[in-house]
Amino acid sequence: MQAEFPWVLGPPEGRYVVRGHAGRPEHVLMVTTLGAAQRRRLGRRGGRAKTAAPEPDPEPVTTTRVTLVGAEPFASEAAAAS
Repeated sequence: MQAEFPWVLGPPEGRYVVRGHAGRPEHVLMVTTLGAAQRRRLGRRGGRAKTAAPEPDPEPVTTTRVTLVGAEPFASEAAAAS
């Protein structure tokens, strides 16, 4: 399972083991901080481009991607391939 959030989450980047009953590892939580890609302006349709005052460059938006992975390997190679 993977989710992205438009802000920085509390735990720092890294991998965290999520333990279940009796301390047995069940999942691995991976936290990654990303910078969002900047949107590019598309050319105007028809006519000449108008002259405008320069604007400051947009600030990149920080996003956080969280991925939850099972700690146990798949039972068969066919299941791992799909």
